[in-house]
Amino acid sequence: MTIELRGYFITNLSTSLRSLMEEIEDSTGQNIHVLRSPEWSSQSRGTGMMIGIPEGAGFSQHSACHELIHIKRYALQNVPRLIATRDKVKHWYDIAQRIHGDTEHPLMAAEEEAYGFDPKAFWAEDLENRASRLRQRKSAFDIRADLFLLLQYFECVRPAFADRLIRLAETTGNSDAIGKAKEVREHLAINKTAALRKLVQRMGFDAAEFEMLYVDVANGTEKTIGLRQA
Repeated sequence: MTIELRGYFITNLSTSLRSLMEEIEDSTGQNIHVLRSPEWSSQSRGTGMMIGIPEGAGFSQHSACHELIHIKRYALQNVPRLIATRDKVKHWYDIAQRIHGDTEHPLMAAEEEAYGFDPKAFWAEDLENRASRLRQRKSAFDIRADLFLLLQYFECVRPAFADRLIRLAETTGNSDAIGKAKEVREHLAINKTAALRKLVQRMGFDAAEFEMLYVDVANGTEKTIGLRQA
């Protein structure tokens, strides 16, 4: 049995985040469903909007803010989401999820800060752990692919982390990744689709393996465009 937690969610939201939720729902004409989930998550599709909240971890205003901003970007601002063409194949699904998250989150940082949260501190520990694990990678391709993703966070984490990542790139023979990743990052806010196309190609993937998903929650529709054509 699925238990709807919308009332609990709204009651615990701060005034500013409640206003954000109302803005989304008024603009789309649809309610955001809130359900129990293993971790904080969200979904915006033509079929509707959903936020998942974990049990027993307490209510996190920052996590609620993060998921609401995700929904606002997809449902209100028509920001496309990167998905795998072969979405049912776990390997490609995981790659698309990783690329999508690591390029979308830095673009959300300024808005999270506007609501009084510190995304730099929020992501720093996870990113440093990932950087440490890079040294354990056996494949030069895996190292390079992850470096491209982690380098997207230069402006979103502590300077010390950026310095550490630069040294890691240099010691693993990937110095050229720094300049190329910076170029991609600078274009993300201007033309996300073009930047993602360039990013996946420089990571060594075929752009044909990915699509951009656009959702229209108000009209209950969605469409995909191949990354090559988008």
